Amino acid sequence: MMQRNVKAVVLALGLALASATAGAKTVLPGSLLEVDQNRGAMVESIVEKWGPALEKSGAGIDKAALREMVRGLRADRLMAASLAGSVEGLRDVIAVSLISSAPVSSAAIPAGQVKASADGPDALGNANADLVYTPVTPCRLFDTRASQGGMGTPGLNVRRTYGAIVPVVNQGGPGGCAAPSGATVALMVIGTLTPSGAGLLQGGPQGAANFPNALILYQSGDQYGATIAMPLNPANGQFDLVEQSATADLYGDLLGYFRAPQGGFVSSITAGNGITITGSASAPTVGISSTYSNLNIYRWAGGVASINGNTTSFAFYGPTQSVPVLAGQAMTGTVSAALSTTAGQANLEIALCYRLGAGSITEFTPNSYHAVEVSVTRIPYTQVGSTASLAAGTYTVGFCARNFSATAVNSNDWSVGWVTVHN
Repeated sequence: MMQRNVKAVVLALGLALASATAGAKTVLPGSLLEVDQNRGAMVESIVEKWGPALEKSGAGIDKAALREMVRGLRADRLMAASLAGSVEGLRDVIAVSLISSAPVSSAAIPAGQVKASADGPDALGNANADLVYTPVTPCRLFDTRASQGGMGTPGLNVRRTYGAIVPVVNQGGPGGCAAPSGATVALMVIGTLTPSGAGLLQGGPQGAANFPNALILYQSGDQYGATIAMPLNPANGQFDLVEQSATADLYGDLLGYFRAPQGGFVSSITAGNGITITGSASAPTVGISSTYSNLNIYRWAGGVASINGNTTSFAFYGPTQSVPVLAGQAMTGTVSAALSTTAGQANLEIALCYRLGAGSITEFTPNSYHAVEVSVTRIPYTQVGSTASLAAGTYTVGFCARNFSATAVNSNDWSVGWVTVHN
């Protein structure tokens, strides 16, 4: 039933548009992004151009029906509809969109990669893959004609593979036209030359199991192109094309490409391994000091034990954290502890400290201890610090204190802290 409805609409369009004439100015987009930004104006331009003739044709398609048809076109096909220079061109753009309602099989595209579908938004990117579109100076990516270096007219139902990043053998064209490594979608114009009859072109990422789509519908003598957002095999940047029903020579002009943002960014976060931020001396990560190009973060929390009186050397009180450090790395952190006595006042020096193995307890920043007077009123005290470059090893880190008075600090609450290990 669906196929019969589609054919009926296509036939009606063909009969109706045969008497339509261009009478309005066409909105000319410069990119697919501009298409979506100006979608409403472009739709109305097409309706104004073809609507009056359709209403007079008797095909049962008025302005409202035409508006509904073109409003749902994805960006590349809306661009093609707005640029259609003939009745046949507009007919085929709408026919392709009506027939090609199934998305390219997602089984052929790994999770997180862009997929192509007829419903529009995925042609400009994907919610699961942070892609950026970059236009290029249009260039000839492939050409099947033997006179242009190609393998000749493709055979029916025979896949031809083309490379958007690295050309394949006998791809055709003058060469020197390619998207960069990492591109997952190529935006291109694919055109037909001297079709032998009525046929259609299908395609998608190289190696996909099937192509339930119709990229272009063509008839004998047609010579025009359609803008296609072609998903690529992310492993090699290649795509496949296959002709059905009738043969035609093909050419492809690259307009731009989609790929993940380039430059310094968080590449991965894995439990236990911290965060690694990419960058180099010649292309440093913007906004992040090279001192912190490799980060590992640790934290701790727990109750603070009683701090006896007359303890003149630093000791850890409360929870500590074991922190692995590579040679030459440093630590930066902070710690807070809530302290009080049950009676009287105590004079303490507190700090954020570390110890390597069974060595001495050392302040993060030399002589950075804080002298405090602790009373029966519980108050949280905070210390921060940063070490110099350290030897490799596993360090014990935590809140430390020494009590120069006879009064014990024995009504304490929790201590919390964190430390960052960095280059």
